[in-house]
Amino acid sequence: MMCQQASELIPLYVVGGLSDNEARQLQSHLATGCPGCNAMLTEFTTVGATLALMLPPAQPNPDVHASLMARIARHKDSVEPRTPGLLRRWYAMSGLAAAIVLAATLIAVSSYWHLLITQKNQQLAAMQDRLDAVKSNVNSLTAKYQAAVQTTALLQLQIKQSEMTRKMFMAKQLQVVALAGKPVDKHAVGRIFYNAKTHMWQFCAMGLKPLPPTKTYELWFITKDHTKKAAGTFNVDASGDGMLTAAVGQNMDQVSAVAVTDEPAGGVAVPTGSIQLIGTLQ
Repeated sequence: MMCQQASELIPLYVVGGLSDNEARQLQSHLATGCPGCNAMLTEFTTVGATLALMLPPAQPNPDVHASLMARIARHKDSVEPRTPGLLRRWYAMSGLAAAIVLAATLIAVSSYWHLLITQKNQQLAAMQDRLDAVKSNVNSLTAKYQAAVQTTALLQLQIKQSEMTRKMFMAKQLQVVALAGKPVDKHAVGRIFYNAKTHMWQFCAMGLKPLPPTKTYELWFITKDHTKKAAGTFNVDASGDGMLTAAVGQNMDQVSAVAVTDEPAGGVAVPTGSIQLIGTLQ
């Protein structure tokens, strides 16, 4: 028996629609181990078993049977009788065809929706990955932008201070006030460079002890009447070096001394800490 003939008989074989001879021939072919025909037998057997569980039991109407037999009797002479095998095969073919169509439809619909859902889930996952990548890039660019802004601001401040320093040291009326360390730190020194024309000054300290975050250094101008005026706060690096640049609203001729004290962070209006540096104007 050829595979084409076997494939036509397998659906009938599953529902018992073959004659004994046809069944034996098909079984002999299947016994040869034909992979295609055996796979087809397994598929139809599975479908048939599933459909049998899905269909509800039904009882034929007695009136239908009586009517059918009466019609057969009336047309007995004009209708060619069917052999039991052919009749059984025809009924089997009709039922199996309907079952196969239903099963194929259900399988096709289920497969379509499964494939569609899988594709949508894959698309959503891909979109989420792209969104996460975009968010990561945005965060990275934002951090770089903020760092660039801070760097630019720092450079601008340094340029401004450098320009002020250059103008100050280029001035013809430049005065220098030296400050020496007190017994607390004798190695510390300080210098004030004063531009009498622009009333700008720059203070530089070296060798001061770094302070904790709760403390800061504060510079004071002491006038001839012993009034102490705050001139600004500053901190020093690990080497003890610090700098402060500003403009004063009074002539340095009115100042008799300059001092540096350690004060609470943010500075104070009246000195309260220990004198770290002090110098007098000649």
